[in-house]
Amino acid sequence: MLRAAKAVEKVGKIAEATCTSCLELLEKLRPAARDAENMRVEAERIVAAAEPRIQAAKATVTGALQKAKFHKDRISRTLVANLLAKRTNSLFARYDADKDGFLNREEIRTYALEEFGFKLPQDNLDRMFRQLVPTGVKGINLANFETLKTALGIARHEGKEREKKLSQAELEKCEKERAEMRKSVVVKRKVTLSGSSKTLSTALEDLERKVIDAEKSAEELANGANNLKPKEFHQRTNMVEANAVATRAELAEVHRKVKNVRAEAAEMAELMELMRPEIVSLVPRVEGYAARLKKVATMAVNARQLAMRKNFDKYEALRLEVAAKLRACIEGMGGKAVDLFQVITKDQKDTLTRDDIRNFLQQSSCDLELEKLDKTLEDTIAAGRPIDASDPDKQTPVVSNDGQKAKAPPPMPGGTGTRIGREDFMRIIRVYCKVVKDIALSDNLMLEQSEQIRRMEIGEVMEVYQGPVLERVAGVYRVHGRALKDGVVGWVTISGNRGTTFLVPGGNVFRVLKPCALSSDMADVSGTRMLRMLSEAEVLEVLEWQRTARLGVTRIRARAQTDGAIGWATTVGTGGIVYLEAM
Repeated sequence: MLRAAKAVEKVGKIAEATCTSCLELLEKLRPAARDAENMRVEAERIVAAAEPRIQAAKATVTGALQKAKFHKDRISRTLVANLLAKRTNSLFARYDADKDGFLNREEIRTYALEEFGFKLPQDNLDRMFRQLVPTGVKGINLANFETLKTALGIARHEGKEREKKLSQAELEKCEKERAEMRKSVVVKRKVTLSGSSKTLSTALEDLERKVIDAEKSAEELANGANNLKPKEFHQRTNMVEANAVATRAELAEVHRKVKNVRAEAAEMAELMELMRPEIVSLVPRVEGYAARLKKVATMAVNARQLAMRKNFDKYEALRLEVAAKLRACIEGMGGKAVDLFQVITKDQKDTLTRDDIRNFLQQSSCDLELEKLDKTLEDTIAAGRPIDASDPDKQTPVVSNDGQKAKAPPPMPGGTGTRIGREDFMRIIRVYCKVVKDIALSDNLMLEQSEQIRRMEIGEVMEVYQGPVLERVAGVYRVHGRALKDGVVGWVTISGNRGTTFLVPGGNVFRVLKPCALSSDMADVSGTRMLRMLSEAEVLEVLEWQRTARLGVTRIRARAQTDGAIGWATTVGTGGIVYLEAM
């Protein structure tokens, strides 16, 4: 907010000066415009139109400057109070040598000498204790520390008044004593800060070994991703990420201490000059280790996403094979894929089992391998109960690794009697196609009898209801489905008879192009019920498509492969901004 206010003030003053110059120029040109017979009307019209705009602009600038000043002053007061309180606490802790919560007489003398170069007279010290320290109390506590500063200021003023009565020789002697005392203070602080600097340097050496270990683990993870089983891979990924987080926390603590050393050294110019080489050597090491740990975290995330992507690709290839066989079965019976669930359950149940599907396959003489079917069902059921942030009723609270409450799926029973819901089954047989070349969406399978509904553009996705079906006259294969951009249903040619490809399998997986919100509500385009932000390059598996009431906005209910979270995200927003791209 302070940076924004400063930027507004900088640009606002320029804009305000520009508006004033424009108004002055108009006043200067107004008499000449009146005297110009041939262009008086036109000139007056231009001036009449320009002047209100300039006045409005100036008013806008003035309002912005006032608002910026208000917020800057408001936040500055808060920050100053916090900084003063922090500095006061730090100073008190520094001079409370015995850490008993009080400054005794010796500690107050040290404070006056080191902070102000002032040797506190005994009578002033006695007076402070009489006025500020109750009977039976050890010394000045933190609550009276600011009052102690005021008392020291008074004592210093009294000392300066006494010095005015001294001779030139005595004044020179006092100056020399103060210089010696300041030099002594600088040397003393230098020793203390150098000790802190060496301790921090040793801590950084230990951290360097941890950073190297983290880098080595991340590289081994990335190189061995192809050879590790999923469970082992996830365990090692979690270990790499946990080590990186722990090391980064240690580094942050060292960084905080480095900044404290630098701030303490900066309080005295002479001390800063002496400490500069040591401080300068610490800061780049901290920043370098932070950059390396960030790279380790990125490598771990990329490795996790790569493994999840490979697992998903393997699952998807098997699913598409199973889906093609099941869809061929129902279409061979004269039905459609969208009716397959009702056909298998005979419209009597809301769920089905593996045995129900097997019975259907036997009756329809489908040559689908049962092992592939079972594997697909198992993987779909396992992936079909993720952390569903949009449906709290389906979640079971557990405790996550960080000790916070999280949501986890309830365990699913195994065996051939496991019940499979309509949504899970439709996920298995659902097929999407992605447009790779502009093509017409028409209302009939037969090209000669069809009329164009609209053109489908590159990147659009269609959910296939039926097909591929051969259009015998033209000798091309076409599919019947729904364009997810606007919900229009029609027929589309997969590829032309000259080999031009219009549709390819895909569209059920999306990649994030621009960071956007993952929301719990389908209609929440603004992200007010945001679950979390989706990062660029994240991969989402589509579970459901919907269009909002806003023109041109398409939303998908999807599962993030990174953490399994489920929610709604916008593919194309208002103004045609593309957030997600079909893979």
